[in-house]
Amino acid sequence: MKRRNLGIIGAIALFAISGCRGQTTSFQADAFLEKDKCIVSIEANKTLCYGDSRAAVEAVVGGDGDNGKPIAGYDSGVRVAYRGDAAVGFLLGEGSEGVYRTARGARVGMSKDEVMNLYGRQYAYEATPYNLDYAYDTKAGQFVDKTKANSNEIQLERERIFLISALFDGNKGGAASQIDLIDQKMAIFFE
Repeated sequence: MKRRNLGIIGAIALFAISGCRGQTTSFQADAFLEKDKCIVSIEANKTLCYGDSRAAVEAVVGGDGDNGKPIAGYDSGVRVAYRGDAAVGFLLGEGSEGVYRTARGARVGMSKDEVMNLYGRQYAYEATPYNLDYAYDTKAGQFVDKTKANSNEIQLERERIFLISALFDGNKGGAASQIDLIDQKMAIFFE
């Protein structure tokens, strides 16, 4: 009996630390995980990630948002950027509050300080008081230094640079009005 209970406990522990979709991930500020490329449908508890097929995304978000455009809009304030059939960006806008959040927990309506508490301060880039950006080089496995975020060198590597970007509304007490998880190639060139 004890051996069976230990086996069950071991299986539960293994499942808890595995990287399967939908499971809780332990995030730390100023660190990037593959899950940082994902959003979560709060009600359905379904995770959508960078690279997911359009069919997989639309099975969760519903509808067939704006076919033929690089960024498709869906109900509930979520827009998804596609390159071919693959999702390469998620844009949470007004209307997504209480419906979608990033895997890390950021959602529209949060203050800049709350978003920075989730993602960190060390690599934050604030071009204006109403912007907050993080750039992560997926090939090098490190954040891009703030001073190099808009350099020509980084622009040439735009497909491997993943952006976490939040816009804050000065008319709504500084609350986040949009949170984007997107690769730099799509964010800048829509390709």
